[in-house]
Parts: sequence; C-alpha cells; structure tokens
Amino acid sequence: KCTSDEQCINDDYFCRNVGRCAPKVFESVWTTDTDDQKIYFPGGSDHCNYRIDWGDGSSESFTECASAQVHTYSKAGTYHVKVTGVLEEWSMRQARRDPEECETLCQSNLDNPPEYELEHCIIMCMDGPSSPYPFLNTASLTQVVSFGPVKLGESAFMFQDALTKVSEIDIPDLSGITSLSLMFDDSHNFN
Repeated sequence: KCTSDEQCINDDYFCRNVGRCAPKVFESVWTTDTDDQKIYFPGGSDHCNYRIDWGDGSSESFTECASAQVHTYSKAGTYHVKVTGVLEEWSMRQARRDPEECETLCQSNLDNPPEYELEHCIIMCMDGPSSPYPFLNTASLTQVVSFGPVKLGESAFMFQDALTKVSEIDIPDLSGITSLSLMFDDSHNFN
C-alpha cells in the first residue's frame, strides 16, 4: 500500500491511484516469425503522451492517440517493447490495420479470388494477428511483463490470440473496464 511515490521500493516504481506501487514501464514481449514483420501496437484512445522503446534500438514519442502505432522489425526474433508516459484505454482490439492496406495485401497475394474470399481476407487482416492467410500474420504479443502506467480499456478481445503470460509483479489499472468477458479469447497457450 502507498499514498505517495516516495513509499515505493525505488525510483523505478510509482504509487498508482489505487494505492499500490507499480513499475513505471509498461513492458510487453512480441515475437516475429519472419524478417521485415510489422507490429501493430495499440495506441490508446483517451489521453496519450508516451514514448515507445521498440526493443531493437529504436524508439519514438507520441502525443496523439491512434488505433495503432506500426513498427517493422528487420529481423525475426523476440522483442521487449517498453512504454513510458501516459497511455489510456489500451486494448489489443484497437490495433487494427487500415482497410486499404488489407485490400492491397489480399489482392496482391490471392490469385484472382472470388469476391467473398477477398472480403473474408480483408476482415481477417483488419481483426488481428492470427489469420488463415500466412501473408497477413504480424508480430504476436506473447507476454505482458508489467502494466506500469497504462490504463486498460474495454477488455473484449484485449489479449486475443497469442498471449502466454501476464505480469506476476504488477496489477493492471482496470478502472475503465465494465466487463472482463472475452479478455483472453483464443489465447490457447495462456497459462
């Protein structure tokens, strides 16, 4: 329990409004399977003023909310993505691709598809990292090491698909959530 940052174990922690010390960093682990694979990191939708260390030697600052911040990893591997600052209403469900990008990807990789298959491909492309179309797959969120200052948003499909583990050292800020249903939908490897 805490009432001020000074009561926390060291300067790497802050006193969250619920009276608990928490890490100052939102750290997540992402896995890419191929070179030049993209990550679609949810950009928040309420108050946003944060910095992302992408885990590959590059970082960026953002002062506006976005459905997703896109980053390309030149080499396949596992990356620790760290966020500091203010990022509210965070949810994996927000990280949707642009419909025009999806249409281009689907049309260029499917050989003269019927209209219904093209539409299905576009929907699968926009909705998440896993897809029956291998050319659409993006980096997967596999772990949340610490929630830090990030305030989670509505939870439906928040950790959809590849998540295997969530923080053992931090409790997320759930004050903006009205339902936890489907929070871990399709996370078959989640322990």
